[in-house]
Amino acid sequence: MMSSRVQALVRSRRQEIAYSLGGFAQSILGTLHGLFSVILFTNVVKINPSYLIGGQVAYAIWNALNDPVFGWMIDHSADTSSRRLPVLKYGGPMWCMTFMGTFYPWSYDGQSYLAAAHYLFSIFCYDGFLTYVLIVKCALFADLCVDSEDRTRLNLYNAWFSLAGSSMATIAYYYWDEENLTPFRTLAFFFCSLSAVAWYASGSLLVMPEHNKYSEPHVLPAVEKSYVEEFWEWFKFAGQLLRQRSFVLYVGMNWMMNFNVSLSGSFFVFLDKYLMVHLMPHRYYILITSLCLYLPKFGIQMLTPVADRLGLYRTILYCTYGLICVGSLSVVAGVEHYFFWGMMVVVQKVLFSSWGFYDLVMADIIDEDSVLHNRKESVATSVHGVQSLLVKPSSSFAAMFGVYLLSSNGLQEKGSSTAPTSGLQEAVYLLTFLVPLAFTFFQLVIWSQFDLTGRKLQNIKGKLKENQRGGADV
Repeated sequence: MMSSRVQALVRSRRQEIAYSLGGFAQSILGTLHGLFSVILFTNVVKINPSYLIGGQVAYAIWNALNDPVFGWMIDHSADTSSRRLPVLKYGGPMWCMTFMGTFYPWSYDGQSYLAAAHYLFSIFCYDGFLTYVLIVKCALFADLCVDSEDRTRLNLYNAWFSLAGSSMATIAYYYWDEENLTPFRTLAFFFCSLSAVAWYASGSLLVMPEHNKYSEPHVLPAVEKSYVEEFWEWFKFAGQLLRQRSFVLYVGMNWMMNFNVSLSGSFFVFLDKYLMVHLMPHRYYILITSLCLYLPKFGIQMLTPVADRLGLYRTILYCTYGLICVGSLSVVAGVEHYFFWGMMVVVQKVLFSSWGFYDLVMADIIDEDSVLHNRKESVATSVHGVQSLLVKPSSSFAAMFGVYLLSSNGLQEKGSSTAPTSGLQEAVYLLTFLVPLAFTFFQLVIWSQFDLTGRKLQNIKGKLKENQRGGADV
């Protein structure tokens, strides 16, 4: 009896570590992309803003469409038991290799078509592999465990590994030099190689749980379907999700948060270089920059005890209230009160880390979908694909909006040694506080209507466990 318990504990820890290695690898790539991709093309390549905005429009379409396509393909592949793990094992390292090409511009003439082609290649490859790999990782979160406590523990493990990966990648921030990229590239290559090894290990060590295999012996041989039939089947599936109230509310909430997090991550460098370094005393500047880069990485760890005590719904609700307070107070204070808004930037970034809980909410919605429609096997990847179709364009919108606002206030005209104009500083400040405040208000309106909590959620969990036990006994 004791031996079986020990074996179960070892299997559980192996799963948690293997899954979290993916979080480690993902956070390395995400940190490098979020901090440096936009500023590379705007300040180093100095790409024409019309190329950048046009590229983001094309990217938004690609970004939205590839998620449901990859999700549907993976969920309808022949090998039901292990269809996802090879994606992590081989797709992850391929993502790392192609990502390194971002930091080797094909042309330093921002007006050339070659520079535009490099920009398109970089963002299309990054998001293509990101979608292919992460849609599987997110779906595994729902498949590996059902209990909310188990999912919270798995999410916490993943957060610690993500903290390690993003903290390491943030070191590259101190090697960033627009005049000499060689030290930065060397460090980025090392981190991407480390990420590739972690992805391979994650896909090799993970084991799909037995309850996701119970229906395999009873599945009839696959029937070849035309593309029209496949599309119609996906269309009906998407329609089922869009009639699911909790899914629609989650999509709206996640759209707003994805916009805010993308804006905060991609444009922090502009806040640093155009506002903080020019206004703040040096020691205070170093303190705030360090806190902004590292403290949010502990966000999930700090908020998990709160979520355990208050519940996931109320934790997200209170974080939303906090973001509204931060934005409102900072807008009222104004750019000249840098001691105050410097701390507000730190608090804002910590509260944005509550986005790490959204996968837990999505897993509950997948459970609800499984019960409502009596799914015989997991379609978690397809569910993530449909929500990404609707949510992903917000990150492109954030990039387009931010670049347009800053370019309209003198971003392209500013030289590397020229002090920013007051108009550019004001635009950066509004981009940091006022714009997220508006979107957070809409988040609050949406989240207050979400009702997949409490007894309703417990009933869903109970029915899902009954279905799994019933299927396993067949």
